[in-house]
Amino acid sequence: MSTTALQSPASFSQWLRLWRERRALVLRDVAERTGLDFTLLSRFETGERIPTEEQADLLAKFFRGDRNEAHALRIAGQFRRKFADHPAARAAILRLAEEEGIYRAKTKGAR
Repeated sequence: MSTTALQSPASFSQWLRLWRERRALVLRDVAERTGLDFTLLSRFETGERIPTEEQADLLAKFFRGDRNEAHALRIAGQFRRKFADHPAARAAILRLAEEEGIYRAKTKGAR
């Protein structure tokens, strides 16, 4: 089941909260069942921390969620945190999208 079926999260923190609430769990339940620290999970859910690849895998497996979605949100969060204030961040994102054939940037003067 993908979270996009009902609602598409914009961040890993939203992804985690959506899955947790769908399962009617509190963070302590998730901590007990995954072995992850309650405080760490709380920081993931508030966006203070971004999980490691292994932690994201564990949570995706626990919730039976889409691992690719979890990792895409995790990587996007890392990028956002590291480059949010960089003036070339938007251009970098567009370049990546263009390389993947997702987006074609218009060049100046072209219509």
